[in-house]
Amino acid sequence: MRIDLERALSDIATTAQSAASPVPVDRLVSRMHRRRAVRGAATGTVAVGAVAAVAVGATQLGRGTTPAEPAVLAATENPITSRYWATTPIECGMAAPTPTDASVYGVTLEASFSPDTLIAMTLPDQPQFLSNLQTTVTVTNDSGAAFDPYAPQLAQVVLVKDGAVALETGGPLVNRDQRTIDLAPGASRTFSWISVASSCEPGPDLWPAPADPGKYEAYAIWRLVDETTGEQIELVSQPVPMTIGPGLDADLTDAPTEVQAQAVLDQILQAAPIGDFPLCGGAVYDHGSQPLAVSFDLTSGPYAGGVRVSGRTTVSLADDPVIADTSAPYLVITKDGVVIGFHRADDGGPMIPTDLAPGQSLPGAVRAPLTLCATADGVELPLPAGTYQAYAVVEAFTYPSRPTDGTQPAGTWAYSLVSEPVDITID
Repeated sequence: MRIDLERALSDIATTAQSAASPVPVDRLVSRMHRRRAVRGAATGTVAVGAVAAVAVGATQLGRGTTPAEPAVLAATENPITSRYWATTPIECGMAAPTPTDASVYGVTLEASFSPDTLIAMTLPDQPQFLSNLQTTVTVTNDSGAAFDPYAPQLAQVVLVKDGAVALETGGPLVNRDQRTIDLAPGASRTFSWISVASSCEPGPDLWPAPADPGKYEAYAIWRLVDETTGEQIELVSQPVPMTIGPGLDADLTDAPTEVQAQAVLDQILQAAPIGDFPLCGGAVYDHGSQPLAVSFDLTSGPYAGGVRVSGRTTVSLADDPVIADTSAPYLVITKDGVVIGFHRADDGGPMIPTDLAPGQSLPGAVRAPLTLCATADGVELPLPAGTYQAYAVVEAFTYPSRPTDGTQPAGTWAYSLVSEPVDITID
């Protein structure tokens, strides 16, 4: 059975809470468990999440970009058991695929990818998040005969390192409006979609292991089916160089630190947004009305990249008294609306009871370096010269009643309290 996936995604987007809304903790934990269960079911085959990513990409493309053709939709049959996914063209660990020559089927597949550097963000004991990958493929009829009627059935992108597939993304596809690829001699068609690649190696807690930084080769693979005979063919593009970073090219290894830092900053901004504020690469958004507020006073400049700065925070009531716990404040640095420095407090301390009465407040202190997000191999570079915005962020939980046995009661909500930005100019 098929459902109207595009409509279903639209309904979800319409009814979902906005990013500015608080998150009920019981629902958040439930979502995390479900997401991890899906990842676990996908281990050793193809990440089911990648299928959803293709579908979401279709929605994103419909709103924000204009490819030559509308994006394709993911098939709604179970991707593990469906005939649409009986086998995958390329499995993890296999040798790099062989690009399809025009002499094989009379057609070729050309691919391009954006961005050419995927930004990997990995927090301690947490999964790795890679920036979205937009794939654009062009099918060209290089023969003297018509190529028809074929329909896209499966799309896959693999990243190859040291001659073997190390990351992949993709899923089964169905056509919107049952489109076919019907190419006259010399004609071509272009399609585009967005997905998220993941490492082939299983990691802890059912998540894929973090991908290694460095150079890769990316291949696009398309399986098409003859709608008359059911015959399937697979087209493989030529490899395209790609990097997992942020990181430094070999020609920048001995470059001055400020040159290296500018290169990493450019990579982050090019690949953003990745995930949500306050994570590195996330986009700044309006957090809306919240029960608590945090103000931020930063020591006065001038500032130099890499130095540690300190500031004072004050958590106060925004409205009526609440029962709450708050974290130590931490520093988030942004540029052009994108997080480029993330310095979570790592004091190991417990959450702080913050049951404030009117007129009361909770002081705090922030101390962090003016550095960029760590590169994929753990190097922290100083902020390049320029103007940035710094925020103090405090994580908060509010409760209907003070927890007594260490468990969070129903009606517990989680917030990220974000101060107004403070400009920082690096000379």
